Amino acid sequence: MYLSKDQTEKTEVTCIRNRADVIYDFKVSFFTMGQLPNFPWNLLERELENDSSSELILDILKQTCLHPLCCKHPPSVRYRRLFLSQLIKRHEASGREPLDELYDALGEVLGVEEGTECYKSYLLPCGEAVSLSESTAVISEGTTGLVTWEAALYLAEWALENTHLFTDRLVHYCVCSVIVFCLENTHLFTDRLVHYCVCSVIVFCLENTHLFTDRLVHYCVCYVIVFCLQLMLWLLLVISRCVFIVSVLSLCVCVLSLCVSSPCVCVLSLCVCPLPVCVCESVLSLLSYRTVLELGSGVGLTGIAVCRSCSPSSYVFSDCHLSVLHRLRDNVQLNGLDNQNSPRVSVEHLDWEEVTEKQLREIGAATVIAADIVYDPDIIGCLVKLLSKILRCSANGSPPDVYITSTIRNPDTYNSFKHQLESSGIQHEVMTGPVTHVFFYNRQATIEMIKLYI
Repeated sequence: MYLSKDQTEKTEVTCIRNRADVIYDFKVSFFTMGQLPNFPWNLLERELENDSSSELILDILKQTCLHPLCCKHPPSVRYRRLFLSQLIKRHEASGREPLDELYDALGEVLGVEEGTECYKSYLLPCGEAVSLSESTAVISEGTTGLVTWEAALYLAEWALENTHLFTDRLVHYCVCSVIVFCLENTHLFTDRLVHYCVCSVIVFCLENTHLFTDRLVHYCVCYVIVFCLQLMLWLLLVISRCVFIVSVLSLCVCVLSLCVSSPCVCVLSLCVCPLPVCVCESVLSLLSYRTVLELGSGVGLTGIAVCRSCSPSSYVFSDCHLSVLHRLRDNVQLNGLDNQNSPRVSVEHLDWEEVTEKQLREIGAATVIAADIVYDPDIIGCLVKLLSKILRCSANGSPPDVYITSTIRNPDTYNSFKHQLESSGIQHEVMTGPVTHVFFYNRQATIEMIKLYI
């Protein structure tokens, strides 16, 4: 066990870290190409002082440079060289016998030519990894959109804690309704004494699922529930469409029967007609899906994480730079989102100056998100006009939820953005950030998320 100090916004929190935590920290930091000085080297050195074996070094090596994910989607060559050099330096300082595995790994990397592209992989709570092809340069091909920025990671963490904003509305309400019905009607299945016991047990279990399941099982259960509800939704859609067709045919028969003066046939057709046409159309409109639109998707980290963990029915990645769109499509394919039915994923070229309200209505987004799009004073006016169009293009009768996440590098630029929002009649509310730390990034950066509304 190890004692370490985790930095928070207001205070230092001392926590106990075990061996598995240290190895996991190395793994997460390595695959996201985190800054090497921020690795938990002090904990590694402390372990090497207290343990004569080199098992911890080998375990770290197996979870980083020798991990199957590194073989498939490796970080940059230069980064791996620096990491292995640091690992060897710590091991040699401990006075232990040299490890052939360390030098073999370094020798293999030294023989690889450095390229202009690399991979960064981000581990999700469900155990899966989001792997992204990125540029090794911060600015490449005239854009900064070929790398992942802090605000995108911040937004992704927030989305993982607020999945209800991205999941199908119908599925969300069905889950709530089923739970409430079961809690309110357990007497239909049990006697009074058991009824109260069941209520208590169900409420306790629902509020404390973390006590009974690990994180992976928790997410698997959620996915199974959502899958079952989506299957029910599909069946309801099929039934509704069938009812709609039967209704139309029945009304046609009714009209024809009136034309031939046959009241008996007319009454029979009205009896067969299950629902009026207007009711059928209302039912179909209620079974609408939740579409998520992301502005300035970049290499796709936030969107891929949302698609993997939040179960939207449709997700639209968008950008305007051709090189970014090409890289974005590659990353969508790399993570297997292009060959699945749910969620339906598309990558769209969206020019903020030329997009029309008709295009926005066709997308029909119920949730709109963006990260790190407020950085250039010259495009703020164009961005505000776009956001105004989005907020006035209602999806299913209500304006979409719009969330903008920004790393505040230049306060003047960010304040100008807020001022222009207010001048356009757009209000904003500062949102509380994510609580759980899922990804590895610079948490000292000033990041703010706002919700827009009119």
